Amino acid sequence: MRYLFLFNWRFYRYLTVCTMGALRRLVSRYKIIEQLPPHLRHLSRRNDLVLEAPERLHISPKSSLGKGVIIGAPGNLPPGDPARLEISEGAFLGTGVELGLAPQSILSIGRDTSMHRGTVVLGNVQIGCNCILSYNIFIASGNHVIGAKAPWLIKDQDENYLQDQPIERVIIGDDVWIGWGVFIKSGVTIGKGAIIGANAVVTRDIEPYAICAGNPAAPLSKRLEFNPHAMLSALLDDDLPYFYSGFRDDQQTLHSSRKQGVIWADCNSQVILSRSPASTLKLSGLVDAHQQASGTITLRVNGLPLPSFNVRTGAFEHTVDVPIEIFSAMPSVPKFLDPFIQVHINYEGLPAFSMGIVEISLG
Repeated sequence: MRYLFLFNWRFYRYLTVCTMGALRRLVSRYKIIEQLPPHLRHLSRRNDLVLEAPERLHISPKSSLGKGVIIGAPGNLPPGDPARLEISEGAFLGTGVELGLAPQSILSIGRDTSMHRGTVVLGNVQIGCNCILSYNIFIASGNHVIGAKAPWLIKDQDENYLQDQPIERVIIGDDVWIGWGVFIKSGVTIGKGAIIGANAVVTRDIEPYAICAGNPAAPLSKRLEFNPHAMLSALLDDDLPYFYSGFRDDQQTLHSSRKQGVIWADCNSQVILSRSPASTLKLSGLVDAHQQASGTITLRVNGLPLPSFNVRTGAFEHTVDVPIEIFSAMPSVPKFLDPFIQVHINYEGLPAFSMGIVEISLG
């Protein structure tokens, strides 16, 4: 009696239906995997994600995407358009977060940044590392066209004149905390370490480490006084704000890196120094002992490139003359950094975070 079902045709029909259903799901999953570029294969099991234009997406396997995350792109982007989206390692996108590319735009989310449910980020937007974005935040780099042909419908003006509008950008520095329901206007730059209170409307640049709130957002106080020095040391906590971007400056990593006397730098990093009379720039650092290779470092001071130099495994020290032109007023974005010296440090030939800085100074 126990095995009578083996002689029942309904059992075999049910078994066939189940087998065919499993096979169809397997084929469907295989097709999805085949459609994804190799660098996105780690997302092939995610049925809940909406990923458009996957060839333009660069999502770290070490990032975390919540349920129902939407990453969209216009369907008419030409092959030569540089538009792309980058999500770095350790980034967290909560349930229902929406990211949208736009023509000629780069949307990037930095290492260990988190954003939560209902947040929408559209267009040419750069969000730094270790940022905390709350719920229901809206950030967009674009605007509608309303003045090209004022009597026309706005949608008609967009269709005919939007491509002629300048491409603006929203830049959010490292270590920024943005509260619930904040709106950030196109073209705005928010400096490192700033805090934006809940329901604020950000219509202008925010200085580093400012605490702002309101509509429009206005400064209420400061986390600290942003006052760079002429020399920065990896061993001093007071100097950390001026290792401005591209550094492993979390306390866990610093506890380890400072044993070697350094702060690890990404391939593209930036420091801010005081604008003091000087004729030389001195950089001392260390290439990780595990890297049996040489690299090339290029420094740009206030946008002016200095001669490149090579480094190898172990400690290095480099001193270079700086032309007097760097101390003249130079256009920079954002404007609140104009009073200071901006030094960009770029290196090639070595993996990211394999070069550490001991000290950097103008003298």
